[in-house]
Amino acid sequence: FYLVKVEAVRIGDSPAAPLLTLIVGPSVEAKEAGRAKQDMAERDSIRKQWWTQLLQLPEAKLHAHITPSRSGWIGASSGVPGLNNNYSVLKTDCGVELYIDLGKDSEGRNEIIFDQLQRSKSEIEKNITFPISWERLDGRRACRLRINLPGGYHSPEDQWLGIHKEMTKAMTQLVAVLKPYLQTLRVGS
Repeated sequence: FYLVKVEAVRIGDSPAAPLLTLIVGPSVEAKEAGRAKQDMAERDSIRKQWWTQLLQLPEAKLHAHITPSRSGWIGASSGVPGLNNNYSVLKTDCGVELYIDLGKDSEGRNEIIFDQLQRSKSEIEKNITFPISWERLDGRRACRLRINLPGGYHSPEDQWLGIHKEMTKAMTQLVAVLKPYLQTLRVGS
């Protein structure tokens, strides 16, 4: 919003003309907030396009029922409640993960699951061609096993297909390798 003072001025015998004087206009903070909001809208639109293209790939069949979102991640259940197979994307990198989150009242059960999987770390890692980042995330709500990949939604769009194919390849391997271990988890309640 602008607050403007309007006055009539005349120079000599000329007709009256308006003189507009700015009293107040948008603050620097308001302008920055507007730019940030515009950047967020653009980012959200790009991410929705990113997920739409990924989910159209036949290799993304595990997540085919997902509606593309504007979020930085999409996920589907691993078949074990509280354990999701997620894709994630940032500006310049992306990844796939098994995200372990039994809820805010899990009372250490996330860590129990993580520790059970980590006991089989060497067998899991030898059966997958991507390096896995084992993230217990002590002091936080969840744990995860993550595969980090280069390329994100700021990558040139003509590179997205290759990035998506790497993501689906990593997800397919992660799901296949973890499936027998997830079936034997002992969580308790």
